[in-house]
Amino acid sequence: MQAEPAFQAAEVFWMEMLVSTAFFSLLAAVSVRDIWYREVSGRLQAGIVMTACLRVLFLNVSPCYILGGFILVPYLVAALCGKEGKGIGGGDIKLAGSSGMVLGLQGAVSASLIGLVLFLGYVYLQKRADGKEKGFPLCPFLCFGAAVIYCLQTGGWMR
Repeated sequence: MQAEPAFQAAEVFWMEMLVSTAFFSLLAAVSVRDIWYREVSGRLQAGIVMTACLRVLFLNVSPCYILGGFILVPYLVAALCGKEGKGIGGGDIKLAGSSGMVLGLQGAVSASLIGLVLFLGYVYLQKRADGKEKGFPLCPFLCFGAAVIYCLQTGGWMR
């Protein structure tokens, strides 16, 4: 027996709300943890990967979205080419990969661009004000970019 279309639409709506709430909550937790402790928990990243799996399994999102995890490759190269103790950390790499799995490759690239541009602007303004060279957390900016792109995708403005 087939469910009625209105019932199916309600199921999709509530599942989308559940996945969105989980994704935004995990992004907020990653941001706060990176700001306070300068580390990102692997459990939070695993939660983001689980939201990607839920999105593919229950919301008819293409399994190709999982390929968005490959966005971590440029971050990994940047980490390996950076100076010892300075530069991008492992949490940033994991966040890029896990959020890329939720957003898909095109969304992950767009989110990375938004996050990195905001990060560079913030670093420039801080250096200009302080004149000191210090480390800044990157995850909050990447999380903001991921949240913006997720909203655009969910609203139908971007695929």
